[in-house]
Amino acid sequence: MTNTKFDKLIGLLEPLETDSVGEWIIDKEHKGTEDDPIHFPYPKYTEVVNELIDAVYKFEDENPEYELTKYRELLKGRGLEWGQRSMENADVSNMDAQGIMALLMGMVRAERFCDGAIMGMIKSGAVKKWLMRLQELKEMQ
Repeated sequence: MTNTKFDKLIGLLEPLETDSVGEWIIDKEHKGTEDDPIHFPYPKYTEVVNELIDAVYKFEDENPEYELTKYRELLKGRGLEWGQRSMENADVSNMDAQGIMALLMGMVRAERFCDGAIMGMIKSGAVKKWLMRLQELKEMQ
């Protein structure tokens, strides 16, 4: 039986390449006074990006053996820091599936602390590189 656990993620490769990813919403309607405060800019992601986020969380739920709640330790064990530059520049050419999934989970979790983290990693090409590595690993099985 063919391993299908990565299919949803791999299936997002092409849509992520052709999708606009999202846009920054900048408040131009409010005055910035105490009575009418300006809202902080925030990213509004497209449906494809939201599908990616959902797919990462669903993978975590369905595959507890990957221990993705420990994504920071998993990255550290592979010589990576949980930070955009380190993750984007990671050499994934020989990385295992757990490492790739830790990168994806680290990216999704980073959004909670840094608005636009996901957008930056998609636009840098890092997410494409990670998903292509998952595809390679699936084809090797």
